[in-house]
Amino acid sequence: MSERRPTPEMVDGMPISYPADWRTIPEDRWRSMRTTPEAYERMRELRIERERRTPAVGDPAPDFELPMLVEGSPDRNRTVRLSSLVGTPVGLVFGSYT
Repeated sequence: MSERRPTPEMVDGMPISYPADWRTIPEDRWRSMRTTPEAYERMRELRIERERRTPAVGDPAPDFELPMLVEGSPDRNRTVRLSSLVGTPVGLVFGSYT
């Protein structure tokens, strides 16, 4: 029989996947997480605070500016601001460029 996953707890109307009561976390899960209840509590608080500031699906994207990463291009030292691309399809690729 498979273990039934608990319904996510809600914080400010937002589902979170890390329970407030760390005692509900099975012992084998603690070993795989390599943390302590105290460190878990702090991590949980930080994640909830970060998620409160995260835009919801459908919200306007926050404006930001990034360097252009076109190898060998004269634009290599320029930056681009998201708000300058309104109405233009934009794809963001996150990864390492080292």
